Amino acid sequence: MKEGQIAEYETFWRIHQTWLKTAGYIMRPRYWVPSWLTHVLNKWCFTAEDYITPLMASLLDAFREQDGVRVMLKKFRHYLR
Repeated sequence: MKEGQIAEYETFWRIHQTWLKTAGYIMRPRYWVPSWLTHVLNKWCFTAEDYITPLMASLLDAFREQDGVRVMLKKFRHYLR
């Protein structure tokens, strides 16, 4: 993986970005159009806040669209019994 690219464990969030948006949650730009790919000064990509890869695959911060509150999203494994 090149620096700044979406890590394999982040693909879950990218795949579910549209669904989360319809549920009222706004994720960081890196999951739809990473700012460092479109910014005029993309040689300074490491300064973009959405350039940083999350530390934990199962957690992601987002904003609740309704009131702008920052929330934490958690991915669970669902096991059928």
